[in-house]
Order: sequence, then structure tokens, then C-alpha cells
Amino acid sequence: MIKRKRLKDKHQKEDLSGLNENIKFSELRVIYPDQKINRVMTKASALSAAKEHSLDLVLVSDSSSSPVAKIMDYGKYKFEKNKKKKPQPKTTTKEIKMGPNIGEHDLQTKMRHFRKFIEGGNKVKVIVTFKGRGVTYKETGFDLIEQILVHVNDIATQEDSAKSEGRNIVTTFSRIAS
Repeated sequence: MIKRKRLKDKHQKEDLSGLNENIKFSELRVIYPDQKINRVMTKASALSAAKEHSLDLVLVSDSSSSPVAKIMDYGKYKFEKNKKKKPQPKTTTKEIKMGPNIGEHDLQTKMRHFRKFIEGGNKVKVIVTFKGRGVTYKETGFDLIEQILVHVNDIATQEDSAKSEGRNIVTTFSRIAS
């Protein structure tokens, strides 16, 4: 029999042990919404104070000496907490390879892909590849890089100058900072 891993259900019940009546401590240090009043009181009086403000009593720290609770909107608190957990999108580098004698229509197609990559938030590495005796005419590759720069100067900037690396000419473009 095959054991399967259980996936976490999106609608799985969350832990509400630190919210309103579920707080297990009898005395709490309470922080009011304006954060100016900070005093020790019983759980019952803290709950009544939270109800006066039409907010929730949320346990922030449950240290043994004096547990701290805050009067706040729990839904907003949970939203902010989940918002912080999301990872930042990483910029990846996409590559576009072409030969020095690329046709005009093929170049236009490569430029459409280039624009799509840049608008997607990626960096683009352009590689002009030489084959056979074409290596002796590297200036055609540098001219092609200049032509690409003219096509995309409205949305991208060249990060580094075009460099010759063996049989390739390589350069990197990134989105213009707005």
C-alpha cells in the first residue's frame, strides 16, 4: 500500500488560542489601539475594553511574567502577517541567441521576445554566436548589438558593454528604472 502525503487544506482551521475568550491567562498587559495606554488588567476587563472599541483582543506575547495582549482588528493583523510571508519575486536572466547575419524579420521576432522578457521584469542576455570563418568579422556582431540597442532603448538599458568571449559576443540588458 502506498502512503500519500497529506497536503495542507486551504480551509484548514487556524489556531485561535490567542484571540478574545480563548486567551488562557487571567492577567494581561494590554496595549490599546492608540498605543499610548499600556497597563495590566484582568482578562474580563480587557475583553470589555476591546468590545468598546469594536475590536479584538489578540495575544501578542505569552511570556510567563506578563503576557502582552493588544486591542486590534484581528483580520487586518492576519492579513499583514500573511503579506510579510510572501517571497519577493526574483529577477531571472533570459537569453536570446542569434547569429550575426540574422534576417530582418527574424530580428523583429527576437525583439518581440526581448520586450516580453523585459516587461516581465527579467534581465535579458543577448548572445551573438559566430560559426566557422565568421569569427573574423566580429564587427558585424558589434553592429548587431548596436542595432538591438536602438530597437529597445525606450524600455531597456545596456548594463555592460558588449564583450567578445571566444566565438560569442555577450551583453546584458535590464529594464529602465521608472
